[in-house]
Amino acid sequence: MRKVLFLLLFFCLACSKAVLKPPETEVLKAIKKEETIEQEPLSNFPENVKKIDFEGFLKVLNIIILELENNPEKIFYFDGQKYDSSNYCQKLKTMRAFLQEKNVNEFLKYLSENFELKKVGEESRKTLFTGYYIPLLEARKTKDEIFKYPIYSKPKDIISLKLAPLGPAFKNAVFIGRIDSQNNLVPYFSRKEIEKEGALKNRALELCYLKDPLDLLLLQIQGSGFLKMEDGEILLASYAGKNGREYKSIGKYLSENNFLPPEEVSWDNIRQFLKDNPEKYDEVIYSNPSYVFFDLKEEGNVVGSSKLPLVPLHSIAVDKNYIPLLSLCLINFDKPVVGEENLVKSFHNFFELAFAMDEGSAIKGAERIDLFCGFGEEAEKLAHTLKSEGEVFILIPLIK
Repeated sequence: MRKVLFLLLFFCLACSKAVLKPPETEVLKAIKKEETIEQEPLSNFPENVKKIDFEGFLKVLNIIILELENNPEKIFYFDGQKYDSSNYCQKLKTMRAFLQEKNVNEFLKYLSENFELKKVGEESRKTLFTGYYIPLLEARKTKDEIFKYPIYSKPKDIISLKLAPLGPAFKNAVFIGRIDSQNNLVPYFSRKEIEKEGALKNRALELCYLKDPLDLLLLQIQGSGFLKMEDGEILLASYAGKNGREYKSIGKYLSENNFLPPEEVSWDNIRQFLKDNPEKYDEVIYSNPSYVFFDLKEEGNVVGSSKLPLVPLHSIAVDKNYIPLLSLCLINFDKPVVGEENLVKSFHNFFELAFAMDEGSAIKGAERIDLFCGFGEEAEKLAHTLKSEGEVFILIPLIK
């Protein structure tokens, strides 16, 4: 029965441009014809299911398998059930073997027999998909009249306290703060205290400098970025930590305060608004107290909070309270097709397999997913325009 529902869901998701739940009557009809459905060859599956980017998925699959092989003691919890790393790893290896042989039919059949699809979030609610990418920004190692906005490394006085001992309600909660001059434990400095009041000045935390404070904000929102120095050297600024303050979207602030209509909130429009209204800069920017710190290293792989290299369009950022890191997921939403001047020309259905490999300050709750879009101009366009509703399913390994 589980196999029938799995295959039926694959069929319904792949056939529909919008993300639709099949009517109950159709589900019941399919269940009654269980034997017939099981005997149908998988070659009858909709062709767009087979248009999943299996080559790209194989890249991320190799990364996950290697991580599980190197950490055989790792424990996963899917839907309250405990799984050991070796069991999960073996299922992924078998999956990989079918893909390496380019045997898509057997691959899909193996999925249906060894994994259970579980929708993330409430059945009646959609998941909001957004995107992030790795920007390339001009930077300098020393401060001058133009490049004067510092990228800070993580201060050593940051204290992180896990609150789980306080009870079940605090299972995954962490307090991030510092000890003040009165020996009190207090929240760490806010964005305003750091940028406007100079709370971190003269502490040798400056890694390098940017020429635009909005470049710094963009870097913090995306979580990492490539920095191009004056001599052409490319360095990678990677996420090192945060100040623990709640992330608040400045785009949401602009729309809620009637500065921009909700449908016009985009990174380009936010930049333009602040350029046209400099007197509003402090009000808007400091409405978000969250602040991100970085490490600086030679150009290399961009990794997520899982510490694993991210693969464009096959790595997603999640709220790990709802989707465990390294979970295999099926994602389905309408992806924008972007033309000139970053205007959306149309949408096409995006139906892919991806792994949960990252987290984000703005990615909170069961119905939020951030898709890693990659690098370069096309990735930037997609990340800045992706704001679609869809569905995400975890593929939970079955214990036999």
